Amino acid sequence: MTMTATIVPVGQARRAALIAVDWHGVTQRARQVVIVAVVVIGTVLLVRQAPTLGRGFRAAVHANPAGLILTGLLGAATYAAAAVAITAASGRSLRFGRTTAVQLAAACTNRLAPAGLGGMATNACYLQRDGATRTQAVAAVGVTSAASFVVHVIATVVVLGLVGQPVGGATIPIPSAMPLLVGLVLATAVGALLARRYGARITAAARELWAAVTPLWLDPRRLGHLVVGTVGVTLGHGLAFAVAASACGVHLSVLELLAVFLAGSAIGSTAPTPGGLGALEAALVAGLIAFGAAAAPAVAGVLTYRLITYWLPILPGAIALKILRRDVLIRV
Repeated sequence: MTMTATIVPVGQARRAALIAVDWHGVTQRARQVVIVAVVVIGTVLLVRQAPTLGRGFRAAVHANPAGLILTGLLGAATYAAAAVAITAASGRSLRFGRTTAVQLAAACTNRLAPAGLGGMATNACYLQRDGATRTQAVAAVGVTSAASFVVHVIATVVVLGLVGQPVGGATIPIPSAMPLLVGLVLATAVGALLARRYGARITAAARELWAAVTPLWLDPRRLGHLVVGTVGVTLGHGLAFAVAASACGVHLSVLELLAVFLAGSAIGSTAPTPGGLGALEAALVAGLIAFGAAAAPAVAGVLTYRLITYWLPILPGAIALKILRRDVLIRV
């Protein structure tokens, strides 16, 4: 038998060595690092907010118990509404109870990442586990977020138009346009760089996303469920805030309280913290005072609202996340 030797160029040998690397192990280690970083960031945020949590508990003790219960029920209803929205956006036959539990788990992951990224990732993973492709999952989550933004903008314009100017000529504080302008310039620059390097891939992905989204506009029933779900989330949170503020002694009309919530949450969404932590509380308190509420009830109402709708769902959300991961329904 004649044996021949094959000479492998050095460059090819190096590439072969790279291919032989255990990329699965690298991915696992990277995931562990990300999880540790998320836990550390979440712990730091929790410690920094400890005084706020304490004041929130003390405020809740002196609030109207019926108002606290109603606030909790309204907050819980938003998870069911979110389940309706994501089901409609995905076009899949998702089990309502399980999908609602996923929204609760998403609330937990949202506490660890800004701009709702944790919840988006949780929903995308859930849809992929249900059989959707990555493109379909991302499209459904993106459509839900876009619908929520549109509903929020329309509701803000309508409510502020109905309320008009607050007593005494005060207005809800609006953030400077300069940070938004800087962000827009940076986003444009990054987009231009990405388009230059990955233009073909981005175009192909955009076509796939459009193909996944198009059926939604052709199905009035799905579109209606999407609108109902997103309106339910926004209205549920707005009414929960109004009830919590009223339970703590803020004497404003429902429309005024909704106006404060819609404008304040828009401001809070620009903060680089999970759930607009810090910025949202400040904006809501400032809005209540601008409408004529006393400072002490305003602070108590905002802290009570955030305690019930932001902090308390963390524990049940973590439990739901653990159960869903155990059942291999999501993996985040």
